Amino acid sequence: MKLIWFILIFILISCGQKEISTEVWKKPVITISTDKESYVAGDSVSLDVSLVEPNDSIDVQLLVTHSHGESVYPYVLSAGDNKIIIDPNLTQKRGHIFTQILSEGHPIGQKQLSIKPRDPYNLVESYSGPATIESSGIDWHLVTAIVKDEFDNPVADGTPVSFTIRYPDGYVRRVNKKVEKLLNGVRIDATTKAGKIFTGIKSETAHSVEREVLVTPTWPNPFQLEIIDYLPFAEQRQVLKLRTSIIRDRYGNTIADGTTINFEIKDEDDLISNFVSYSVSGRGEVQIENPDKATFWEIFAYVDQSNRSNILNLSFDQSIREIPISYDSIESQLVFGPVLGPLEQFVANGVILSFELKPINAKEWNTYTGELIHGYYYWNIPMKSYVSGSYECKAYIGGLDSHFSFIYTNPND
Repeated sequence: MKLIWFILIFILISCGQKEISTEVWKKPVITISTDKESYVAGDSVSLDVSLVEPNDSIDVQLLVTHSHGESVYPYVLSAGDNKIIIDPNLTQKRGHIFTQILSEGHPIGQKQLSIKPRDPYNLVESYSGPATIESSGIDWHLVTAIVKDEFDNPVADGTPVSFTIRYPDGYVRRVNKKVEKLLNGVRIDATTKAGKIFTGIKSETAHSVEREVLVTPTWPNPFQLEIIDYLPFAEQRQVLKLRTSIIRDRYGNTIADGTTINFEIKDEDDLISNFVSYSVSGRGEVQIENPDKATFWEIFAYVDQSNRSNILNLSFDQSIREIPISYDSIESQLVFGPVLGPLEQFVANGVILSFELKPINAKEWNTYTGELIHGYYYWNIPMKSYVSGSYECKAYIGGLDSHFSFIYTNPND
């Protein structure tokens, strides 16, 4: 009985087992060829694949390794000759393309192709620096060119590039060079002439945009300070006009517009004033209000403390001889004037008069101002502010002063 059960169990186990496959993968035999070993970017590339074994068709994958990564495409190879076209988007970048044909995950053939750049196309990329150099005969400038084809590939080494350089003095220099390691460039030699240097680049039918570098003057030489308009009186309605000679550097270049020029004034009390101007066509100009009192000015200009002009010594005399003051008891007003200038003329309308008023025994002054018209200023004494009594008055115009005492009668008293 046990023997019967053992036989039945063996039969059941034998019936449940699957048949083990002994079939071994056999590598297909193919050949791969192309019409040439190298192509120009953007060319159509095809692989001629011949399936030698087996005699029937097989499923394969084409693995392409290119500049952007890897791409896989399924194909069916028929017995005999086959043509596989590589996606043209994969051939637009210079470098190498590696192709492999896989069968059931196994490589069965491979081919390497070289992609070369096309001819120069459209715009030549150019870079330059620095943007500004000095006309010192020492500074220089570099222009770099990157010539590319229509697929944005840097062109092949040995491609000719022409540089044309125009200097500020009109001299034109032409330099022919060849691309080396993807780049090309030219050094623009130093110059002592201020202005602009322009550079153009050409390679076959490709051209660059215009490049320019500004050549600035070097540090200026000493210069002269000139008087344009000067009235030697202490009258603030008058203006002293000064300008510099044309300021140049040691090579004769005019300084750049907008250069800061300082004008410094020291008076007889050693008080210093500074005025700023900006150069236009190499000159600086400034207008300075005359002083309000007689004084002496020492004036010079400078770009920096090492580049000063000559010194001008100017005197300003008192323009007003005196400030007459009187009291009009009928009108209850103070009369200032006539205030005359150096030519016995009324001073200009608008001259500001300052004056103070207080009772004789008081300590504090009340201060007022007025504007002279035709040499006079009339001031009505306010009856609400001042009672009858003796008063002192002081008047000032610039550095000149005048004193006056009077007895005031308030009409309301």
